[in-house]
Amino acid sequence: MLPLFYAAKNKEYNMTLIDASDLENHGKVLEYGIHSVPTFIKIEDGVEVSRHVGAMPMREFYDFIGE
Repeated sequence: MLPLFYAAKNKEYNMTLIDASDLENHGKVLEYGIHSVPTFIKIEDGVEVSRHVGAMPMREFYDFIGE
C-alpha cells in the first residue's frame, strides 16, 4: 500500500502516515483505535468520516481518498 500512499501524497493529497510500530506514535495508535495495519482513516473537519482496514486494490484506494 505504501506505493499508492506516496503516489497520492505526491499528487498533493493531504495525507499523514503513522508508523504504528514506532513507539513515538503509540499515542496516535491509541487515539485512532488502530488495531491492524494498514488502517486508513478519512478525517474531515477533525471528525472521522470513514475507515478501511486492510489492503485494497488501487481503484478502491483512490475511491476511498476521493479521487
